[in-house]
Amino acid sequence: GLWILAAITGSQGFTAIIGLLAIASLFFKRPDIQLPVYGWAMVTALIWITLTAIWSPATGPVFSGSMTGEDFAVDVASIRLVGVAIFAALAIGATMAVAEGTADKSNTAILIVAGMLCALIVLVYIFREDILAFAYPGEPDKALADGNQNIQRAANSVAVFLPVGIVAFMLRAGKFPSAVVALLFVVTCFALMLVLNMTNRLALVFPVITAIALERLHNRVLKGKYNSRAWLVYASVISLVALLVVVFQKLGSQSAVASVLLMLAGFALVKALPKNGLKSLFAVIAGYVLLAPLLFIGVTRFAASSNMNLPESFQARLYGWQETITKIFEKPITGHGLESIGTWRTTYTERPEWLDHLASLASPDQAGAMRAAWQNYPVVPGHPHNMPLELWAETGIIGVALIVIALLLAARRMPAATGANTPVTYATAGLICAALPLFSFAYSAWNEAYWGMLSVAACAIVLMSKRSPK
Repeated sequence: GLWILAAITGSQGFTAIIGLLAIASLFFKRPDIQLPVYGWAMVTALIWITLTAIWSPATGPVFSGSMTGEDFAVDVASIRLVGVAIFAALAIGATMAVAEGTADKSNTAILIVAGMLCALIVLVYIFREDILAFAYPGEPDKALADGNQNIQRAANSVAVFLPVGIVAFMLRAGKFPSAVVALLFVVTCFALMLVLNMTNRLALVFPVITAIALERLHNRVLKGKYNSRAWLVYASVISLVALLVVVFQKLGSQSAVASVLLMLAGFALVKALPKNGLKSLFAVIAGYVLLAPLLFIGVTRFAASSNMNLPESFQARLYGWQETITKIFEKPITGHGLESIGTWRTTYTERPEWLDHLASLASPDQAGAMRAAWQNYPVVPGHPHNMPLELWAETGIIGVALIVIALLLAARRMPAATGANTPVTYATAGLICAALPLFSFAYSAWNEAYWGMLSVAACAIVLMSKRSPK
């Protein structure tokens, strides 16, 4: 129940959930935590990240606000990160201590929760205006800003948990055929193309059409290749993905749509490379983190040279990445320190060529208003909306190297998609790929809610591996 509440209210409650799971583990299933080599590498990286707070200009009081009020907060990121890491280790350790073949009820619960999450985000989409009016009475501006942002965060949460739910449901059919992965891609792409030109209500009809088409496909083209129960599972999954793509797009969460597409890419990778697909995925992410400054230098230069007319928000993000890369080269070894980016005060007034470009993206009659809106806005607003660049800027090559080593060591331990490990491998690949858009374009690297969300999903995947082999 808490899982559903946290996801649907914007994912910010996942830190509390992983904490509650950790506390429960101490009472019901005390874990015997024995860290593998990659775990120790990650602990070393976390220690270094914590130490960077020593030279960070952002380091200040540990706590802010009142213990009895609503504004109480822990302001030192290192404490929050260490806390989430300890909670996650306890919770995941407890699920790993569950005896083999005894987690069938837990897997049923995972499936039910995943279904409820999907149903709730659809209901939020249908009744969005009523929900915002109820949550923000008499505050239409706040409803448009904060309310819609929280709804989009909720969509992101559902998208990240979607691969776990899909694999839990697919276990009911027993297989993950190539035809189903291919159909998921095709239907998702069609949904995305069609929904851009559909009205809100009409868009909901597309998944129904999909379900009908799948039934005809099975009977007339595939000639009943799969038994009725298996095909019902496959058709339900494909129709659900089509529905959620429609909902995510209409809610304005491009990150959630990207999560679905990358989730399918993760499934396809494991299907194509059952032995080494997950290992390759970890290696690619390690390379992405290591080479992020060079990659984004290429991205920003390509965007500049091609004279692309990008949306103003994305163009501003490109400028934020450029500014971050400049700062990386100022302190490439140790970085500027934990959360130091929040102290950068460079505004667009100090980057007149960038301000001119942003103003030119508006129509002539709106150019002045656009310039006024951006001139005092920070080029990097708190964080660069890219975790690898943030790691480089704040922890330097030392922090990045430690994380890359941990990822490469973890890659060696990842299971192949064979036998009982198959669903776990699919779910892990799907989860990692679904989380990548948020990793690359949305959250801060020190967002404890993001890591709490992934930790809860990891617990679900571990429990999936503890089901009875039937």
